[in-house]
Amino acid sequence: MVIFSKNRACQLDQLLRSLSEHLEERHLFAITVLYVADDAEFSDAYKIVEHQFKFVAFIEQRTDQTIGQQIHNIIVDSRKEFFCMLVDDDILIRKLSLHSPQFDTFRQNVGISSLSIRLSPSITYCQPLLIAERPPRINSDGVFHWYATPFWRLVRDVSVLLGQTGLGVGDWAVSMSMDGNFFRLAEFREYFRRLPEIRDFGDIEGAMVHVPIPKEYGICFAEAKLINVPLNSVRTDYSYPNMAIDATYLNSLFMSGARLDYRHLCSINSFSCHVEVAPRWIESHEANC
Repeated sequence: MVIFSKNRACQLDQLLRSLSEHLEERHLFAITVLYVADDAEFSDAYKIVEHQFKFVAFIEQRTDQTIGQQIHNIIVDSRKEFFCMLVDDDILIRKLSLHSPQFDTFRQNVGISSLSIRLSPSITYCQPLLIAERPPRINSDGVFHWYATPFWRLVRDVSVLLGQTGLGVGDWAVSMSMDGNFFRLAEFREYFRRLPEIRDFGDIEGAMVHVPIPKEYGICFAEAKLINVPLNSVRTDYSYPNMAIDATYLNSLFMSGARLDYRHLCSINSFSCHVEVAPRWIESHEANC
């Protein structure tokens, strides 16, 4: 598992606490944080997080290698069963087990490209695009057709002509969204090696979306395990809806001992993968680690 973080140790701390609480077979994961700190204050905050979470490897992004090369270096020698990418403003809100029926189905059905922990039948709104979306038909095992395949793109286009809006758009249209998908590591490693050069963080999802793993099916849980809370954006290459809470401000609160609280989010069944909700705070000594 690789977690990408830039100037957001405060949000990263929240994600790692949620993983500590809800990731049931944590010992089966190799978790690496690939981070960027633009100044000494951000760097000091990452040192606090690194000290707190001994089960996580912290690697500062290098300037002499592309982001694609650094991801490859992390996964090339790993012998773990699965691989997943997250970003620092994700939160794991429910228990996640590699021994769940969904993971068993994923193991057995080689036609499934990935297992999503952020999608569920309830996801009907794409917050980054501000559009309604409609899930495909999902069977009792959680398996569905991705609309990214040529046949299902045709189904989507015909549905639009018939006046059925929201079908095959947004989160359900992309089989290779960057965060919240589990892939078979051996398969992903070979797939990632064949992708065009990925120079920067913003290129990762674009490269994967344009050259997806050529499989028709995905699988998800009845309730999403992961949400994204877009308190802010630290990207300069892409603009998306967020709450515009300054990262420097959050970092100063974090350095003073405040910690983001996610407990009130663990009971929600959101209609969107991205949830804009006002932050709540606890003191560092109250945080479960």
